[in-house]
Amino acid sequence: MKKIMKKRNGLRTMKKAAAFALCLLLCVSLLAGCGGDAGKDGNANASGKDAGTETGNKDEETKNPQEQLTDGYYVYSFQVEGMGYFTYYFHFYDEVPGLGNVYYVGYCLNQVNFAGIYEVEEAKYSYACYEKRGAEEVTEGTAPYTIIFYDWNKKEIDRCGFDGDKIYNDMETITATAATPCIYLHDTDGENSRYLEAYENEADQTFASFIGDDPTQTLSLYHNGVYLDLVNSMIEGSWGMEEQEDGSVTYTLTPKLDSDTAAKLNVSADGVTATYVPEEGGEVVLYKDQSADTVAEFKGQMEVMEGITGDFILDFYSDNTCKIILDVYGNVFDLDQGTYTMKTDESGAQMTVTFELAGELASYTDEETNVSAIRYLLPGTDLGDLDVVLLRVEE
Repeated sequence: MKKIMKKRNGLRTMKKAAAFALCLLLCVSLLAGCGGDAGKDGNANASGKDAGTETGNKDEETKNPQEQLTDGYYVYSFQVEGMGYFTYYFHFYDEVPGLGNVYYVGYCLNQVNFAGIYEVEEAKYSYACYEKRGAEEVTEGTAPYTIIFYDWNKKEIDRCGFDGDKIYNDMETITATAATPCIYLHDTDGENSRYLEAYENEADQTFASFIGDDPTQTLSLYHNGVYLDLVNSMIEGSWGMEEQEDGSVTYTLTPKLDSDTAAKLNVSADGVTATYVPEEGGEVVLYKDQSADTVAEFKGQMEVMEGITGDFILDFYSDNTCKIILDVYGNVFDLDQGTYTMKTDESGAQMTVTFELAGELASYTDEETNVSAIRYLLPGTDLGDLDVVLLRVEE
């Protein structure tokens, strides 16, 4: 794991309303700053140099692409007047036994995150990226290496270019407001980096989660080598992994506090069941926490600020729960959640939803499109009164 360790303080996480305001203000500033002179808001490295100049110390002849990726961070940052620096970065980890090469992508002050496993291969990649915010023309070229990004199940998500010193990020799936298409510079300044605070606040990303017969008993393993144990009490610490000959995996859980109880987690070869074995106390059988399948999806759009349109997405799950999110230029926020029932008669299927915030709403047939719709109404939010028609997405 990396030398720079994140600060683990649950109170540091932004409240939802503050995150809304921050990212929407960012959207406004970016819309205002598109094109024209980059001025002082250009992409700068840890020493304050503009994009395209050297950053950190490197010796490309003695390092292969994998070593270059895991040495430090790759960052794109710009300054917005009155709002400070907005930092976007890639963090590539050394190989994690049992997982592979792990990556973390933190956009918009770690408000938009991606994590999984990656590969870098010697394959040319044609790119078209802006060197800095406000650049009027893209820089085109061919990088000698391609970075391939996967989810935890080794399903490819996206790919971008790498030349041993810069990342050419023109990805369309791993993206967010102002994150692409941009050139990310190599930052090896460590504890002296201008962007240290962003690195230290890298958000935990779950790659495995287990739950007991008692739903309050949960254990989550995160991409950065830490875990959260709620099986018997709340324990935080670091994990190590060892693969067994039969394909099963043993995690050694070492608590951060000496007063907390260490444990081992023995996970079956198929990853479905696990046995939690604390140093003190009895064993607990856990099961892989598998999210319910999505059975229906509704989408709609609404202007959430002047000139900014948000995408509202309502998903219904097989366990009769539902959740609506707001997506503003790739910045995603949980908006509301609840439960639903469905009944079918001669007029078709109708869903009745009970939201935690919006209350009870019912689906209907939209006369213009002749598809199922739900009108989501939620007055008095930080974004004003929400009133958006969501139409069912037909497969």
